[in-house]
Amino acid sequence: NKFNFIFAPDIHASVRDSRHGEGIKLMNKCQSISPMPIVTPGDIVNNYDKSEVVNGINQIIKKIGSNFLIAKGNHDDNSLKSKSVNDVITEQELKKLFFDNMKPSGFDVTISPDGMYYYADDTVRKMRIVVLNTHENDYTIVGGNITEDTASKGFINQKQLEFIAKKALNIKVQKGDDYINWHTIFMGHYPLNFAGTKAYGGETCENGTEMWKIIKAFKNGTSVTIAPTS
Repeated sequence: NKFNFIFAPDIHASVRDSRHGEGIKLMNKCQSISPMPIVTPGDIVNNYDKSEVVNGINQIIKKIGSNFLIAKGNHDDNSLKSKSVNDVITEQELKKLFFDNMKPSGFDVTISPDGMYYYADDTVRKMRIVVLNTHENDYTIVGGNITEDTASKGFINQKQLEFIAKKALNIKVQKGDDYINWHTIFMGHYPLNFAGTKAYGGETCENGTEMWKIIKAFKNGTSVTIAPTS
């Protein structure tokens, strides 16, 4: 069976200009082309006042429906240009806005305990999409204020490494003898740094190398030991 989907990254729908309406039109057009879920690896909005951004996200979800798969981008929690923690969309709020509304047609979704990363199975075409959260803990708070804007970097924590290694990639145990017919796609907003590569002006993804080791071991049918990380 052929596996086709529309990949729509970095829409950056701004509620202050025409990009908001154009972003919705783009996603609606994608839905008219293919019945498969829209796959977007984050940055569905731009950053402004929190209430404005939340309202913009709600408008997008209302107009495009629930047939999508999404990853968290560095703009989606509104921390990139925020000065106060009160302007940040928390993970609990983001989960309700994005991930609780996500009902991709034809996919069974297994979400992590915090709801920020997951895997989705197309059981007909035997395809698993593993969606990473490459922007965990991407700002520093002191006295209620954001003192260090690190949203241009990538972060993956230890719990996510364990979820990917022990659950998302445990296909052989989950699918039995049929696992050999399954294929896997990985998706995330920030590029994983491997083989010395860097992104976003020279920044790297914290624990990106460890995630890449896990993916490589999965691909090669080998094992790998990852040291505890912060």
